[in-house]
Order: sequence, then C-alpha cells, then structure tokens
Amino acid sequence: MTTSKSFSAAAVFAAAALGAAASASAAMFKDGDRVVFFGDSITAGGSYHRFLSDYYLTRCPDADIRFFNAGVGGDNSFAALRRFTDDVAARHPTAVSVMFGMNDFGFRCCNDTETEENIREQAKRIADYRANMSALFDLCAETCPAAALYMLTPTPFDDAPVVHGRDGKVVERHPGANAGIGNCAAVVREDAEKHGATLVDLYTVLNDSMRSRRRKNPSEIFARDRIHVCSGIHLLAAMAFLEAQNADRVVSDIALREGRCIKSVKAEVSDIVTNAVGGIAFTVLEKSLPMPFCGGVESFTNAPSVAAFNQQVLAFYCLCDGDWTLKIDGIEICTASAAEWERGVNLAFNEKTPQHRQAMAVAKANDVRWHKSGSVESRRQGLRRLFRSRMPKENLDPEKPEDREAYLAKMLPKLNQWDVEPWKTTVKEWDDQARLLAECEAAWPEVRALAKPMLHRYELVRKDYTK
Repeated sequence: MTTSKSFSAAAVFAAAALGAAASASAAMFKDGDRVVFFGDSITAGGSYHRFLSDYYLTRCPDADIRFFNAGVGGDNSFAALRRFTDDVAARHPTAVSVMFGMNDFGFRCCNDTETEENIREQAKRIADYRANMSALFDLCAETCPAAALYMLTPTPFDDAPVVHGRDGKVVERHPGANAGIGNCAAVVREDAEKHGATLVDLYTVLNDSMRSRRRKNPSEIFARDRIHVCSGIHLLAAMAFLEAQNADRVVSDIALREGRCIKSVKAEVSDIVTNAVGGIAFTVLEKSLPMPFCGGVESFTNAPSVAAFNQQVLAFYCLCDGDWTLKIDGIEICTASAAEWERGVNLAFNEKTPQHRQAMAVAKANDVRWHKSGSVESRRQGLRRLFRSRMPKENLDPEKPEDREAYLAKMLPKLNQWDVEPWKTTVKEWDDQARLLAECEAAWPEVRALAKPMLHRYELVRKDYTK
C-alpha cells in the first residue's frame, strides 16, 4: 500500500557483500579533510567523486570536507609520477585516491588475432605499470606522509558484443581487453595489501554489477566508447568507496509509540501532540539529508548498495488497523498501512519530502561546482602543463602572452572541435589560474550552507480523516 519507495532489510544486508571486494575499512572523511582524486580521464570527467561529495555534503553538513579533481585525460601511471607534486601534494591533502590503468595496459593490443608481439607488449606494459605504481606509493609516502591512501582498481572495459558510439558507428571490441585491465587490478590489490592502503576494488564490484544487469537486459551498454562508463556505474563506484570506508548508512531513524518518541537517531523530535482518533503531530530536526540522485542514474538507485547508504526510516507502533497518511509541513508525503508503518518506511527516495527537495538543491549547486572544478583543477592544469612542455620545442616561451597566442593559433586547425574552447579559455585566462583555483575552494562552504538542517512539522492521520 505504501507510496514511498522502501527497501527490505535483506536488500540492505545484501549490500554488505560489497565488503568482500574491499580491504579493511578506513575511517570516514572528517571535518578539515582535503581529498584529492588522482587519475586519468575516468576521474577527470567521471562523476564517482561528485557522488561522494554529494554524500558527504548531505550526510555531514557541519563538516568542512573538500574534494579536488586531479584527473587528466589520457594519463597513465608514468605521467602521474611527473605531475604528482603539482597536482596532488600542492593541495596539501589529508587523503589521496588513486586510479590508473586504462591507459597503461594497452587495450589496442587486444584483438581477435593474438600475436606473440602483442603478448610481449602487454607483459611489458604490466611490468611498467607495476614499477610506476610502486614508485607512486613511495612518492605519496615521501611528499604526503600523513595522507590516507585509497587505491582504486581501474573500472572495466565494456566487452558487450556490440556497442554503438554516439556517432552511431560500431566501436571496436578488442576481445580480451576487460581481462587485460584485470591484470592492472591485480597489481593494485597486491600493492594495497603490501603498503597498507585502503583498497576499493571497482574492477570486481562493477564487473559483477554489469554482468548482473546485462543478464536482465542483454543489450544494455555501460560505456559508449567501451572505456568511459556511464554515470550509473560511477554511482555504484561511489557506493563501493563508501563501503570501503564503512560509511554511515543512516540519514535518520525515528520511531514513535502512543505519543512518545522511543527512537531518535540523528534527529531531534519535539512538540508531540496526539488527537482523539489516534493521529499524531510532532516537530523533527534531522541532522542530515538523504543522498540526492540526478544525472540519469535513476535506473541504478534500486541497487542494494544504494539503498544501504540511504536509510531515512520512520516507524509508528500501536496504530489502529487501516491506512495512515504522513504529511510534512502540510504536504501529503505517502500513505501506508499500520503494519507497514510498524516495519518502518524509508523516506529517503520519496521526492515529495522537503528533505529530498533540499538535498536536490545541494546536488544542483554541487554539480555547478563540480563542472567548474573539472575545468579549472583538471583540464586547465593539464593544458598548462602541455603548453609548458611543447612550446619550447617550437622556440616559444610559455610565460610570454604573445608566444602562447602564437602557439594557440598554430594548433587550432589541428584540434578536435570539442578541444577548441578549452584551449582558447586556457590561454585567455592564463594569468587567472590562481584566482580560479581559489574560487573553486570558496565554493565549498557556499554549497555546504545549503545543507543546513531545518525544522519540519510532521503529522500522521488516518486516511479517512485527511480531508
């Protein structure tokens, strides 16, 4: 009968199986933490860290926790070593998340005809990857000795039989590529255990999820180019990260019986009033908000791991038989039977609640911040590095505005259409980078302020008496 999306305890406990893919749990991020996500284009343009920041903004609104995008498209573990100091250590992180591998293992070596040359090439690439990742551990320990280290195995290569890209053309399959990147995942697992880092085994968790979904829908595609997985898969990656942290699953947990509050977890309940027909009204101040979901991930929110980390449970005991309607601030939220209310209704996914609306406002503001930080912290940093490395080969000085303009004019005809505007903007605002980085940092308290807990008036009435 309930019109609120709820999940059974079995679904929540099923999500705990994700723990098998993670090492010993790390602690949740805390007030004052600065978290840098270091990776390739899957980090640079991917949304798993945006979902993580959505979670922390809504679940820990009083904690000043800042996330930084240090992904660069096309990067591999060797290039990562060269930019670690500038892109990671310079941000004074208290935690560093590392994910490389997609550009290391050589998916183009994987095809229907496997040659000895290809086998040797992949073996060399994995050996280089192992050496680079080991060096990356050493560099992190040397330059950021107090930072907690999270090692993420790379995301899968979508090995669906047929994938049509955004241009409608079939994307080359590269048989064996998903297994090939699994070799990188094995290196990360070994190194995480060796160095005591927190492992987040995205390769295992996401492959399992993709296979499960594809059994129900064989034509489902998770990466239009086979490499950059969709936002829904990034959401599941964020849940795997939270599982590795043993993060808080509860938004709030409230129960009332016969006019008394008998449970109040992460919430304050006050001003309780009952009426002659068994109805009850009360005021609630929740300490956090449900996690918001936007950006085309709706079909993924039924995953057990998503439900597990989004529990906003309200229960009523000893109600008379029949259906009871919940109102919040005068707005009808949902109707459920007395038995359903006694089991507890999860309101976290109910779009009618004021908490959901507030959480979505936080998510929209965070999305604006995320896009800007992706441009300033990630894309421009990479382009500035490219200018400084390539311009001297053209006898041009990257510190001279006229030389930057000359190099831009020479390169524009060679660029892909989608690269033109970022290149132009990087040159135009070259001297503003410090200010733009500061603006990205300044956005955090502004977004967090939108998640400030608010008082709401609840009312539960017999459905027959709602008019």
